[in-house]
Amino acid sequence: MSSPRSVRAHWPAPSPSGPDPFTQALAIAARTEGTGRVAAAQPALLTRIQSIGRRRKGIRTSAIWGGTLKDNEVGPAVYVDFLGAALAAGTYRAAPVAVVAGEGLDKIPEALARLRKGVSAQKLVVRL
Repeated sequence: MSSPRSVRAHWPAPSPSGPDPFTQALAIAARTEGTGRVAAAQPALLTRIQSIGRRRKGIRTSAIWGGTLKDNEVGPAVYVDFLGAALAAGTYRAAPVAVVAGEGLDKIPEALARLRKGVSAQKLVVRL
């Protein structure tokens, strides 16, 4: 009996400065034993395009669509019952710490340029 395998990761959009993280996750899943599934929080079309050819290696891919949370029990459980109290108590922290890239609408192009150059493990914020 083959054991299940999964590759769980959270990643930002692909960076022009390096390999696409979704492609990296697919490559890792291809090297593991058992059956495989990689779920990506990126557009479903992009997920389908990148997964072509991976099915032959036994890897199934799917996209996670955050909009469904409003239509099921998960959204209220997270956003009503858990998150507010956990943030207030400090048991859940927003991470990574925001890096302020500027203040005002005129700073948005600079922040986008910085993002395009490649940002790793940072959350860029432009204060309005």
